[in-house]
Amino acid sequence: MKNRHTYFILLIIIFIIKAKSTFAVPFNIKAEEIIFQNNKKLMIANGNVEIISDNGIIIKGNKLTYDKSKDVLKIYGNIILEDSLKNLKIYSEEIIYDKK
Repeated sequence: MKNRHTYFILLIIIFIIKAKSTFAVPFNIKAEEIIFQNNKKLMIANGNVEIISDNGIIIKGNKLTYDKSKDVLKIYGNIILEDSLKNLKIYSEEIIYDKK
């Protein structure tokens, strides 16, 4: 009986890990509107977009597309990129951020 419970718990843990990795984003993203497409491989965000990467870079803009399969963010419109570790601030109309 213990083996069944252990096996069941192991299956649940594997399922949870698999579900989290389906669209695990290495960024925290805030926006007024977020849309997922192509079985969650593409995310589009519109309106007051703010991205905080896991390495401390903050990017603000009007629109974002994130291609999970390539791990590439494209940000458009009135962009401010801030890297507090390198004391860097960049202003642009379009930025492509390749996480790899």
